[in-house]
Amino acid sequence: MDYFPKPALIWNNEFEKLFTAPKVGEGGQVLKQVSLSDEKLKEKLQLFCDIVNEYDTYKLSGEGWQTLGFLLYLYEAPFIWRVRDLYDLADKSKHREDVPIAVALIGQGKTGKSTLGRRLAAKLTGALNFTGSGEFEARNKYVNKAISDVINEYLQTSGPVSPLMIDDVRPDLTTRQYFEDMIKRNSNSITGPIPTAIFTMNKEDDSKGVVSNRHEIARRIWFLSFESSFKGNSKEGDLKVDELLNRADSDLYYLCQQLLEEYFKDISEEDAIKIQADFLYPIKKILKDLLVKYDLFQEIEKFFEKDNYDYALHRGKSDWHMLIEQVKEPDDFSFIESNGKLQAQFNKQAFNKLSDGTNKNNGSSQMGLYYNNLPRKYEISDSSKYGTSGFMIDVDNFDKWMGEPVLRKKYEDTHGITDKKEKEEETYRQAKMQAQIQMDLQKDLVKQVVDAMDERNKKKKGFFGKIFGGK
Repeated sequence: MDYFPKPALIWNNEFEKLFTAPKVGEGGQVLKQVSLSDEKLKEKLQLFCDIVNEYDTYKLSGEGWQTLGFLLYLYEAPFIWRVRDLYDLADKSKHREDVPIAVALIGQGKTGKSTLGRRLAAKLTGALNFTGSGEFEARNKYVNKAISDVINEYLQTSGPVSPLMIDDVRPDLTTRQYFEDMIKRNSNSITGPIPTAIFTMNKEDDSKGVVSNRHEIARRIWFLSFESSFKGNSKEGDLKVDELLNRADSDLYYLCQQLLEEYFKDISEEDAIKIQADFLYPIKKILKDLLVKYDLFQEIEKFFEKDNYDYALHRGKSDWHMLIEQVKEPDDFSFIESNGKLQAQFNKQAFNKLSDGTNKNNGSSQMGLYYNNLPRKYEISDSSKYGTSGFMIDVDNFDKWMGEPVLRKKYEDTHGITDKKEKEEETYRQAKMQAQIQMDLQKDLVKQVVDAMDERNKKKKGFFGKIFGGK
């Protein structure tokens, strides 16, 4: 229990209320009600908005969407079990395991994920212990196994609903069969109050830095990608973070817990339908109402209105981008016209180059990894066209996922279409320039004629003025 959250939020079934305790296993008391003046509450809400905007505005590539998603999950975590219970009452298209019981912030170093998922999360929730993965070595030299065992024990402990926070977890924990079995077993079998977990994970280049892309894991752990570094020098970034940390406290978090407790006492049928469509709807509704009341909603509205961040749609984009820059036609890949659509055939040869020579990271496994990173939503590749020698990709659908014509440009570059286009554009620019020059010359000529006529009229007026006595 030394690894469990301190202090702990405990759900008391007898009183149907949240209690707080110094740690799991000790007696607790009813959650103290938070009462804030309008001025103080607006300050807390402003900080909430500032954290989201800090991670969007001051990063080389904005990550406000993921940041908002994490904060919403953090604030709703003690009542995630309520949402799971509602999903059990839904039609067969929804199941309790579709509500993630963990969230993982994953990315490279120096991207602010530990600052958000550890330092800020701890201050915002009043948590006194955010365990580092290294602390689990005392339990088992195999750290991944030790972490999995502790999470298992915590999930099966009756009462606590505070999130278990673990920093610097290796992403390959999610690929371990014992971890997948543990998450599936607990997610499927536990009804009623169940706690959650929060991880920060460093993405590395080797196999230990790759998270599981299996659907069974992705539906139970919500992965949030933090890949972009902050703008400016590190000192400026540290000052901004320190300013946020100095303002952070747990008042808004505990206010949201009492509002969520009240909200779940009587769920309307309309709200139940909305919750089944979005597991974060309860906290979104509560926070949106507060933000609108204090005229702050517009500051983060663009993120609220989006669907929840989907890691499957963003995972591997940068890897694919780099791969396409490196591959050469025809050995690595080739373009094929089929039924009026442009297809790209990627050969295993392209992925052999990514292998590090080990069985775990050979060309076949790398090819499978890249293929599995293609989101099903965009219908990029038909599984029937995947084989041991490679697979086929729909160029337009792939580019739609990437958000830019990556493969289409590769096709145009390698087939001389880019050069042809550039020549046509240059010819068009030259013709346009010549037309503009002619137009300018005509304008100058007209102006000269008009000026000459004006000058002649002035002279005539002066001549007649003298004849008729003018000055």
